[in-house]
Amino acid sequence: MNKNPSVSIFVAPDNSGVAIQHMPSYRVLFLPLKYEDLVKAWRTSANFPELPKLDERKFGLSDDDISEFVNLLTQNNLID
Repeated sequence: MNKNPSVSIFVAPDNSGVAIQHMPSYRVLFLPLKYEDLVKAWRTSANFPELPKLDERKFGLSDDDISEFVNLLTQNNLID
C-alpha cells in the first residue's frame, strides 16, 4: 500500500451512501451512509491510513458494522 495515500470522501447527493476515492489509484469504494461519520474519523485520524481505535457506540454502529467496515477497507487495499 502507498505510504502516503490520499483519500477523498464524497456523500451521494441523494444521501444513499458515501464514497471513498483512493489516490493515485483512483479506486472508489461505495459504502452505506451509516459509515459517513466513521469514514471521516478514519480520514482525519493522526495515524491515517491506520485505523484508530473504533468505538462503535460513538458512531451508532454495531460490532458487525465495524467488522464489515474494516473488512471492506482491507479487501480494497485501503488499510493493511
